Amino acid sequence: QLSDLATMIMRSLIDVVWALVLLLLIIYVLTVSITFQCTTFLKRHADFDQPNWFELLEHDSRPAVKDAFVFFGSLPRSVASLIQAMLDGISWNELVNTLMQVDGVSLALLYVHVIFAHLAVLNVVTGVFIDNALESKKAQREYRIEQKLDQAADFEKDVKTFFTALDTDETGSISLGELKVATQNPVLSAYFEALGFNTDDAERMFRLLDEDGSGEIALNEFLDGCQRMKGQATAVDLFKLMVMTRRLSQQVSTLEKKQLDRIQNLHNAIASSCSIRPGARIL
Repeated sequence: QLSDLATMIMRSLIDVVWALVLLLLIIYVLTVSITFQCTTFLKRHADFDQPNWFELLEHDSRPAVKDAFVFFGSLPRSVASLIQAMLDGISWNELVNTLMQVDGVSLALLYVHVIFAHLAVLNVVTGVFIDNALESKKAQREYRIEQKLDQAADFEKDVKTFFTALDTDETGSISLGELKVATQNPVLSAYFEALGFNTDDAERMFRLLDEDGSGEIALNEFLDGCQRMKGQATAVDLFKLMVMTRRLSQQVSTLEKKQLDRIQNLHNAIASSCSIRPGARIL
């Protein structure tokens, strides 16, 4: 799960970066306009010819002048204020109260920034991330399916190669003797174990695959059997075994009952011709 999440983030990173670049450009354009309006406002209420005009504005007794300088006194301050307002670093209500004292244009630009940033850009960024995450998940699913198919094809190819090596007489089928000889060969034995099987179970495996008891196994039988026996038993296999065991138990119980009835009928028939009391059970 962690690797999937990391892959989704990396696939979404480029689109998210471009969305953030767009947001920063919008913020820059708005801050230039707002900073210009606030600077004009400050020029009407402060004497910039004073050598300590910076400190005078920062500690001005008039809240409107002080806040206009603190929040929008320069371009970096304006950018920082708008970003903090967007990310809830500061309440943008403070910026609204400040710009209401400056002019209506700056106030309108602030509203445009808040509405556009919250309702448009951030939602677009979220949508891009989710869309890329879904696409990444779909691509990973398709990749895993292709990987499974490739593994199955490779396994089938390996089994056919191994079967060809076992079929020394080239009859299109293998016998138990050919399989035993192959397990004595170090190369074929290693190949057999590389397929996921144990050489000690070769004879048992052969008898399981030889369903018709002919003593010969064709290529299709060998391939199907290897595919079924490869890997661990799944829940479906265990459930199938449980159902078959239950059915076999029912069949055995039914057969047992029939045999007991037949024995009892036979006993009654014998009793009718002898001195044994009919109906007496002998079991």
